[in-house]
Amino acid sequence: MAWTPYTDKMTEILKQLPLKEVESADGITVYESDKAEKVVVGSVTVGDELQYGMCTIIPKAEYVLPLFYSRWEERQDSITILVDIMPTVDDLVDEPYRFKYIEPMGESWDRFAKLAGICPEEDDDLRAACSIIYTGAKIPIEKDGMRLAALAPHTDYLKKYVEYMQGAEATGDQVKIKEVQRKIAAIRGIISDFVRRTQADKADQLCNLFL
Repeated sequence: MAWTPYTDKMTEILKQLPLKEVESADGITVYESDKAEKVVVGSVTVGDELQYGMCTIIPKAEYVLPLFYSRWEERQDSITILVDIMPTVDDLVDEPYRFKYIEPMGESWDRFAKLAGICPEEDDDLRAACSIIYTGAKIPIEKDGMRLAALAPHTDYLKKYVEYMQGAEATGDQVKIKEVQRKIAAIRGIISDFVRRTQADKADQLCNLFL
C-alpha cells in the first residue's frame, strides 16, 4: 500500500525553522535549532502492516516553550494519532503561559473534535502529560481521503507551534528554567516508557533518536 506522506508533510513545515541536521538514519532525521535542543521527524515501517511516525520538538529550557509531540500509527484499515503541545510548566498556576500557548490552540481542538474516531488517549501516563487541547483518535480508513484527514491535526498543530517558536524570547528567570528542565525530563521519560511498551522491537532506536 502507499503510506501517507507523514514525514514529508511535517518536514515541509519544520523547514521554516533555522535547522541544522545532525543525524539521519533509517528514515528519521535529527536536527538542532536555535531555540530547541532537538527537533526530530521521521517514520519507520514494520513490513506491510504498520507505518510508525513521530515528530518531537524539545525546546531549550530558557525559552519556556511547550514540548511538541506527534505520534502516527498507520495500518491498512486504521490510523491512531496523538498530537499535542505539552506544557512544560504548571499551566494551571502559570496563567500567562496558559493564555499564551494553550488556550489559543482551542480553535484547533474544536476544529478536529468531530474527526472520525476521536477518542481519549488510552495510556494514562501519556494522557496525564498532555495539555487540555490534545487531539487523539483511532480513525477508521473507509476511503483514501481519510488518511489526509488524519494528517491534518498534525500539520495544523505543528504550524502553530513553529509560530510560537519563532516569537519566543529567552528568559533569565533561573527558577522558571529549572522548572521547565524538570518538566521536560519528566515528559521525555513518559514518552520513552510508552514507546518501550508499545513498540518493543524498535524501542531503542526510536527513543535514542526522538528523545
